[in-house]
Order: sequence, then C-alpha cells, then structure tokens
Amino acid sequence: MTAKVLRNGQITIPKEVRDAIGLTEGGTVVVRVTGPGQATLTALRVAAAGDLFGSLPPRDPGWSLAAARREYEEARTALAARDRADEDPSRA
Repeated sequence: MTAKVLRNGQITIPKEVRDAIGLTEGGTVVVRVTGPGQATLTALRVAAAGDLFGSLPPRDPGWSLAAARREYEEARTALAARDRADEDPSRA
C-alpha cells in the first residue's frame, strides 16, 4: 500500500490501515524509524479513566468510599478547630 507525501510532509493514511490499527479521527500515531528508509506507525491508545477503574486492588480490603469521606471530613473538622485555636487560644 502506498501514500503520497504532500509538500508540507503530511500523508493520508489509507482507511484499511487506520481500521487495522484502530486509528480514529483525532487519534495520535507514534512514528518510529526502524531502519534506513523504514518507519512504523502505531496508534497510541489512551485509556479512559473509567477503563482503569478497579485495575488496582484497594490498599485495605475494608476500604470504602463512604469511610474515606468520613475520615476526610473528620480530619478537616479537626484542622479547622486547630486553626481556630491557633487564632484564639481561649477557644481551645
């Protein structure tokens, strides 16, 4: 299969090649020089955040989002109380 190089260095990747490597409009291609007069094109695959969910085990098997939120709120409340005490020692 061939493709012509335009004056500004652009080429049109044939549809069969785009389909074969999963390249869609707006996609990114990695170009590697593999030897004299040779190069390869590889479609760069970017995973969506949702595709990565669950790919790592939680640090603690008992972890939950609700527990993490409670812990965050408790820490935030404690820090706010400490800051108020630093500003006005009579409120400690």
